[in-house]
Order: sequence, then structure tokens, then C-alpha cells
Amino acid sequence: MKRVNVCNFRRKASLQLFAIMLVAMCAAGAVAQNSNGIQVSEAKVYDERTLAIMLEQLNEQLRTISFVDKTKLAAQLGLLQGFQSKEVSRSLDIGTLPIPGLETTSKPDESGNLTPSEQVESRAAFTPKAPGLPSIMAGPKFEPVIGENASDLLDDQVNLTYQIFNLRMMLEKSLTDRLWYNGDKTTTPRLIAVIGFDIEVHPPKDTHDRAAYVEITITPTDSKYSGPSLVALMPQEKTYNSAALSSKSNSFGGSAVAKIITVGYSEQRRGQTFYLFRDSDTATLTYAPKSCDKCLKFGWVFHPVLGRRAVAPNKRHMFAVIALPEGDTDGTSFSAKVNARTYWRKYDRDKLTNGTQDLFEEQSFPISEQLAIPSTKQIQNSLQPKIHSVKWYATDEKSVVVTVEGENFFTGTNVFLGSTNYDEGTGNLLIKSNKSLQVKTTVPALTSGEGVVNGRYGTSVPLYISDEYSKTNVPEGVALLEFRFQPPEPGRKFVSLSLRLRNRDGTGLRVNQLPAKETLIVSVEKTPVAQPYVLYDVDCESGSPEKITKHCVEVNALVPAELVTKEAIVSFKYPFRGPTWADSGLNYRPDQVEDILRVGVDDKTTKLAVIGRGFDDEWRIRLDQTYSPGSAALERIGETLMILKINTETLEKYKSLILLPGPYGEPIIKAVPPAKPPTPEPKLADGQNAVVMQDTAPSVEFKGSDLNAITKATFDGRVLERKPAKDGKSIVIFLTRRVTAKAGPAQLLLWAGETILPANVTVQEKK
Repeated sequence: MKRVNVCNFRRKASLQLFAIMLVAMCAAGAVAQNSNGIQVSEAKVYDERTLAIMLEQLNEQLRTISFVDKTKLAAQLGLLQGFQSKEVSRSLDIGTLPIPGLETTSKPDESGNLTPSEQVESRAAFTPKAPGLPSIMAGPKFEPVIGENASDLLDDQVNLTYQIFNLRMMLEKSLTDRLWYNGDKTTTPRLIAVIGFDIEVHPPKDTHDRAAYVEITITPTDSKYSGPSLVALMPQEKTYNSAALSSKSNSFGGSAVAKIITVGYSEQRRGQTFYLFRDSDTATLTYAPKSCDKCLKFGWVFHPVLGRRAVAPNKRHMFAVIALPEGDTDGTSFSAKVNARTYWRKYDRDKLTNGTQDLFEEQSFPISEQLAIPSTKQIQNSLQPKIHSVKWYATDEKSVVVTVEGENFFTGTNVFLGSTNYDEGTGNLLIKSNKSLQVKTTVPALTSGEGVVNGRYGTSVPLYISDEYSKTNVPEGVALLEFRFQPPEPGRKFVSLSLRLRNRDGTGLRVNQLPAKETLIVSVEKTPVAQPYVLYDVDCESGSPEKITKHCVEVNALVPAELVTKEAIVSFKYPFRGPTWADSGLNYRPDQVEDILRVGVDDKTTKLAVIGRGFDDEWRIRLDQTYSPGSAALERIGETLMILKINTETLEKYKSLILLPGPYGEPIIKAVPPAKPPTPEPKLADGQNAVVMQDTAPSVEFKGSDLNAITKATFDGRVLERKPAKDGKSIVIFLTRRVTAKAGPAQLLLWAGETILPANVTVQEKK
């Protein structure tokens, strides 16, 4: 057996691993060294309609803004667009040297005689100096206000308006970009794509005074296609408002001595220049179609700004809107290859010019080998909302929170439920994620109709629980077999309601096959009946003429008694499960009294006709005593008419009849019809006001009904003449000068028994 040196094996393995790591590090270093500091991410396709909607919303806001502001224009008048100042100070001095001083001294000699005088010249030391500069006279204080010229500002405002128009026209797109001409000379909508790029610029140290260039080339992968068309680039330009201040200051002076003359001179100069300009950070690059065969070429250039010598290092999000060489049809499938080319060029920041020949650190690389661009139909179908589950919870007797789980709930999704629209703007809808949303609504809204989800993409989707996620064993739904109200007990506020539900396909139905009972809503005349409900299995008969016994589900609920006293629709519904999970029926009382009339009167007896429905032999009429059908006093003529014969003198003692519909029916109280028809009550039409002149005695007319029942008209307690029309629709009142003596409002009183009608008159002052 051959022995293996394990230590040597491990050492060799470690050396090999170290060598591999070293090679990898060198390769990484080579990549980093070759990088020119401009990185372009993979191209991404955005929804063109989303961009259009956002820009349309922006346009709607901009439409309300007036860019031509006359107040600002007037404020700009008189402002300076630049300021320049110069100051000069000079001084000249010419002077002679001072006259020397003389000193004479005499002293005796040895013999005592005076000798000739000695003269000594004396002069102080002298150094020539330049004269001092005189102080510049202070002129009026000047503090200029720098701003844009009013006419330039107007141009800017008008140009901004034009840019909005330009943007809107760009959004509308040209007909060339919107239509694609097929080979059969027909036209279809052209496929539009919004492609985004993330561009990161991290300038290396050698790139000062250089601009960064990014060129994008889009080429269809299928050679049968021609090149795409460029619709727009965003951003087109990014600029900054900048200010420049230039200052110069010079000063010199000197002096000299020429023989006995001194000459000195000094001078100082100072100047300042201030101006505004625009510094551009980003600009677009476009190329002629001939520069790229069957492809589209465009790009951006990034400049140093604000006095810097290098491009600002950051990430930039850039977009290109392109029209593709294909129609936007259902079966459209288009893909393209995207390449990027990056390099640096000389940039003169003083002259704002770029070099044309010098390319520094040029790189070319693919960023998307096969960029798939879907058609509108594919986008709509793939991203339309999908409903998996719908749950609702009653927070009180009226309020409900609905939780919807599914897919593709993007911003802009709204829910239409019944007659109400729920969206994020109204605060009654909350989109938690693209898989969940929550709606705040009411119980009546759940019963009033079906709901739909309007998503950002695709068609509206019914707000139903998907069959795939429906937890029920009754896919056909359920229907209402019958319902009934228990006879109400006098004085009770609630009545028991029983509903029997059956399967729509005719098979048996059990409680355990139904959804949770908390999701059931029973309504009477569109008023939801409060939970809890009691559900249990019962046997029921269905089918005609043969009765077949099957299993049904009975639902018991308590209904307010006032909902049962009139005709009403009784319904049930399992919300969000579709129309097969809801049904209704009409509830009406067969025992109703519609009217009571006097049909005959003699000296002692009065006949009353009781008109209604559901009359049988169990009905009773209570007045001075209880009258039953079949007796001499009460005759039942069918189910709709009964005749009561009663003593006239006795009847006059009562104002109402009490009708008892069977042993369990609620008593019905009806007024006894009067022996004589009541006198019609007069009424004046609304809004009438007669206008008359002061100190006159005219007649005025008032309109109304039954005005011939008026017995007198008065003003301030005095009777006025009147003349009613025969049909009672008008009455003429003759005024006296007492009524028109004072200017202002005056009120007449029209009397009809105990009824008093005020009639308004306005007296105008004589001019």
C-alpha cells in the first residue's frame, strides 16, 4: 500500500486555493482598473400608459396656473441685470529740498585779535516718500437689486407655456408614432415602450474638466424589423441658475529725488462685475437615423456645474419613450438588444464647449441581450386584478369592513359597490399591498347590489369569491323556497321570520354545506335584519304536481314589527358570491282595510261599506258591541267587501271603528265617515303679494283653491268688499284708502269659519 503525505497534500491544496484567489483578485483589480466610472444598469420596460397618466395629472394641475404673471412682470421693471463699478485714486506731489541753515562763529587768536568768521552749513536728513492717496469722495449710496429683465421674464413665462404645450404634444405623440402601417395598407395602433436606465457616474481622479457621455443603441433581435423611432427623452435637460462675480483691484505708487526736486505719484484701481447665467448638468444626445442601420441611437451627456471641475457623483434615472416597428396587436411579441457606450470628453467650463476628438476611457458593453417588450393586451391580461377571497366583518349594526385578498391591487385601484365608489382619495379604501385591500362600508351597501374591482390594468372584475377559493359544497347556489312571519303578539316590538332555503339544482341542502352564518344577511324592505340568525336542517316539500320531500335549511330571525305592517320585499344574500347566492319574495298582508264609506242612510239606520281584502268569517267589527259576519248587522260579501248596518243615533256617538282580522291579527282602527261632507278649506297660492299705490282705492286679486268658501275680508278690524270666482280659484278684494294710507306692508285677513288666511299687500309711496 502506497503512503500519502497528508500534510504535503493539504499544503499543496492551500497553495492552489491561494493561487486561485490571487488570480480572482487580479482579475477583479483589472476590471476595476478598466472601469471608466460610468455604469449603466440593465434596461427596464415601464408602462407607457402609467407615464401618460402621471403627466396628464401634472398637466391638469398646470392648466390652472397662469404663467404670465403681470404682477411679477411689473415688479421686474427697473431691476438691473448686471452691475459694474470702477474706482480710481491718484496723487502727485512735487517739492524742493529744504534751504540749508548757516552758522557763523568767531574766536580770538593768540594775540587776542578776532579772526575771520567761520560758516557751518547744517541740514536735517531727508528721505523722499510717495504722497498719500486722497480719500475718494463718497458719492450717493448705491445698492443695486439684481434680477431678470421684465421682457426676458415675459419671454421665460411664454416659453414655459410653450414648453407645456410641447410636453402635451409629446404626450399625444405624432401620428407617425401612434399608427403602424401594415403591409396590406391597413393601420393599427403602434407599440410604444418606455425604457428606463439607471446610470451611475463615479468620476475617476483623471476626469476633471471632462464631461461623461452615455450612448444607448437599441437593435431589434429579429432582422426583419427596421429601427425604432424616438418619441422623447427624459430628462431632456437639467439646468441650474448660477451667479458669477468678478473683482479686480490694482494699486501702485512711487517717489524720486531729482537734484533739489522731489516727485511722488500713487494710483489705485478697483472693479467688480456680477451676472447671472444658466449652468447645464444634463443634456440629451440624438443621432441621425443613417448613423445606425436598423437600430435607434440616443444618449445623455453630464457636465460639471457650479464651478466644479468634475461631474457630480450620483445615480441618475433616465427614460426614453420609443415607438417600435410593430403594431400593438393581441399577438405582438417584440424583443430588442440594448448596448451602451460610455466615455469622457474634454469640457471647457468657461466657454461651455465640449471636445470633439478626445475620447477618454471609452467602453462598450451590452446591458440587455434580449429586452422583451409586451403588447398592451398582454400587460392588461397579466396585471388585471384577481380575487381569491373576500371576507367582511360587521363592526356594529351598520358599519362593515371588507377585506379582499388577491393579486395586482396597484395604486389607483378602486371598488364600486352598489351606488358608491370607494377609493383611496375618499378614505374608505386602503390598499395594503398588491395582494390585499380593505374597504370600509355599511351593511345596507352589501345588500343593495353587487361589487366590482376596477384595477389599474385590465377590465373590471366582479367582487366575487373565486370558485377555486370558495369554501362551500354548493357551487350552484341557493334559492328561497318559502318564508313566513309568525302571528304578532300585541305589544311586542319584534316578529319572528322563518325562511327556507333550497339548493338551486334541486338536490338536498344541509347547514354544513353553507358558508358561515355570519356571512348571511336577511333583509326586509331593504332593511338588514340584525344578527344572530338560527340555522338548522329541516325536511321540505318541493316540486309540482308531485311533492318530493328533500332536505332544506331553515333560517330564523327577529324582525322589527313595523316592517311587517305593510307590503315589503323579504330577501337574503350571501355577499360577494354572485347572484345565485341571493333571492327574494314579496310579503303582503292579505287582511287589509282600504276604506270605509257611507252607502245608505234612512231615518234610523246607516249602512257602512268596509272595503279591503282577505275578509273571512273570523273578522269582527267593534263599535258599541262586537259584530260578526252572518249576523243581521254585518254581512260579508266576498273577500273584499263587508256591509255594516247600525243605528244612526248610535253611530253618531263614535268617531272610529275597530276591525279585528281573526284571533291573531292586529286590530285596525279606521275613522267613521262623516254624515255630511266637510266644508272645503280655502287655500291661497304661495308667494302672492299685491302691490298698490299710496292713497288709492284699487281692487286686488288673489289666486288659490276653494276661495268661494271665504265669508268675509277685513283690514284692521274693518270689513272690505269681496268677490270670489264661481270656481273658487280666485277672489277680488276691494281696498279702501284706509288700507293704502301708509306706505309699506299691509296685511288683509280672509275668513272662512274658523280658518283665517293672511293676504299680503305692499303699499308704494307716491313720488
